[in-house]
Amino acid sequence: NARGGVQMLQVALNNPSTPDEPIQEIVLDAPFRIANACPCRVQIRLGYKETERLAEVTTRCSQADRLVVVDSAGGAWEVPPNDKVEILPLKLDSKQEIVWCIPGVEGQHRIRCRNGTNYLRVLRNGNQVTWQFVQVHGIQPIMALGLEPQQELEIFDLPAEQLLMTVIPQQDSDGA
Repeated sequence: NARGGVQMLQVALNNPSTPDEPIQEIVLDAPFRIANACPCRVQIRLGYKETERLAEVTTRCSQADRLVVVDSAGGAWEVPPNDKVEILPLKLDSKQEIVWCIPGVEGQHRIRCRNGTNYLRVLRNGNQVTWQFVQVHGIQPIMALGLEPQQELEIFDLPAEQLLMTVIPQQDSDGA
């Protein structure tokens, strides 16, 4: 990367009947290869997240401790010291809260998110933990392409610091 930054691609695996609701998301660094291992054609959409930061809260935790964030759907993300984790989509409980804990230490901590939060950034710097509550309004598409079964596409560089790629299986005309 000539700009000196880390290029990442966030991948959302989607159900064809609900293409706007990701099943799972992963982060990849270039270079990488996309291979369609599905028995059907898949559509790949590339775009940028349109976001609005709603609020930011700072808490503390020992730098030596493991910090784990848990959402209401049972997802758990470890936030390593001096690193960050991004959670999208974020599933909040009925009180609009997320839970964080330190494994091996009794008790949980709760943080109330601002209304509309569906994306959470957690940044750890020393003993400081910064919680950024974000709302994703949509995805600004920049490209769409299709891959046939067994077809591959090599990605050597990415045009942005962070790009969202959505993979949607395409149903055959007979519904298979």
